[in-house]
Amino acid sequence: MSLNTEQVQADLYFLSRDRLYEREKPYTLRFSPHVDIKQSNISREKHSVIIHNMRSLIDNMSFDHCGFGVMPIRSAMNYEDFANDAKIRSTYLDEITKELKGRLGAPHVFITDYTTSHETRWKRWSVLSTGKRPRHFYEGRGK
Repeated sequence: MSLNTEQVQADLYFLSRDRLYEREKPYTLRFSPHVDIKQSNISREKHSVIIHNMRSLIDNMSFDHCGFGVMPIRSAMNYEDFANDAKIRSTYLDEITKELKGRLGAPHVFITDYTTSHETRWKRWSVLSTGKRPRHFYEGRGK
């Protein structure tokens, strides 16, 4: 197949269809369990797929038709701000809430969780990989 400039071919790994998962959820521990448990029961298989640039298709995508939508959002946040939880909560989540209300015509929007891929934030949360409960993990989440 000939690819155009809006496409790229890549190998992606997907969870294998394994009868084990009918009785046991797939898992990977990010720490050494030090007991008689495997660190992972994941079985993956590689698939070669064509990835399409969706930027030219955004106008044809809608939540009602696709189950998701793409919303360009202007934010007061800088890249570095995404390492700051307080700034995310006080600025970005409010911006997202306002945009979703307007786009969906929703009277209420509740953001229950969020994830960023900012390097600094990842380093802060990497303490979860030790298997020990960090003190800051439950802060601000209610009990």
